[in-house]
Amino acid sequence: MKNPREQRNKERKLYGLPVFVLWFTFFCAFSVSAEEVEVGGYALSSAPVSVYGHVMAVEGNEVITYMIEAEEQMCPLTSLQVTFTQNEVHSVWGARANGEQVMLGTFGSGTHSISLPDDIREVGMYIYESEVESLNAGIPGAQANLSAYTGQYLSILGDSLSSVELAGSLQSDGEGLNVATKWWYLAAKELGMNILANRAVGSTGVGVDVPEGAGNSGLNQCTNLHTRDHEPDCIFVLLGLNDLFVGKDIGVVANEYRLMLEKTGDRYPEAEIILFTYPYIGDGTEDDRNRLLELYVLQMNDVIRAVGGELGLHVIDLYPCGITGENIKDYVRKPGDIHPNRAGQALMGRAAVNGLR
Repeated sequence: MKNPREQRNKERKLYGLPVFVLWFTFFCAFSVSAEEVEVGGYALSSAPVSVYGHVMAVEGNEVITYMIEAEEQMCPLTSLQVTFTQNEVHSVWGARANGEQVMLGTFGSGTHSISLPDDIREVGMYIYESEVESLNAGIPGAQANLSAYTGQYLSILGDSLSSVELAGSLQSDGEGLNVATKWWYLAAKELGMNILANRAVGSTGVGVDVPEGAGNSGLNQCTNLHTRDHEPDCIFVLLGLNDLFVGKDIGVVANEYRLMLEKTGDRYPEAEIILFTYPYIGDGTEDDRNRLLELYVLQMNDVIRAVGGELGLHVIDLYPCGITGENIKDYVRKPGDIHPNRAGQALMGRAAVNGLR
């Protein structure tokens, strides 16, 4: 029997198509009937753009503040269509570019269309905790880019290079790092994909949890890449370096990495799992720590390529994306930091798109 993921890889290599317009997505995408379009002689399904939003705060009584930033959507945020499942009151408000607050209404359960001011900067709403994973929100009439990936649901499994530690562009750091600057966002935007679930957590690894909470390692998260309404069509994986940082043996990491991918494939047999190697990582110094970082990246990338080849998965190499030991200071957030800034994320995103094409 043919492996569905290998078959998808073959089809995309044969029928890779150009990309045309820009757009975006998030969380639990709004479901509609697909429209068949012809591009380069092949029929593709175009889907409306789903909305990327952030859980900002808990208001008490299981009520959540959910924020949608206009600049993090790939189409102009002129209206919203939102489905609430709780038969309770949901308040929705907005903020204009000049900071003026606008009350947009209160809504019960069901699907609601909400018109937005032209200069809207963000939309906020009170929703219930149980609605977070099932919230359906979309931009009516928005059309996705057209590519071989148009309308597909993408989930991400990774560490701090892929996580969104700061929710909302208005709460981002001084350089403006937010969802819209992440490498996977840039790839999804250009290829016309809906973001389904981002399970990237800073400081985690394949088998390493962050100290504050158990269950967020890749081995645990790899079967949690879906929502109530959708299974992923495509899964990006960039993970493993933190396992070496905490002193794990490279052989142990390789075995756990293989196990994680096998678990992912068993849970999502129809999804295309795409592995990414790490870009050059360093802090621009000449000390022993920096040389150790470079060694770990090379070792982990060898594991990613080897296990990917063994399992027949598509591996996209981000190491030659343009970040090097000579220019690393131009591509990190601040001196001594190893995390890519906007420019570094952009290089990674461009390499990802080139690899997917």
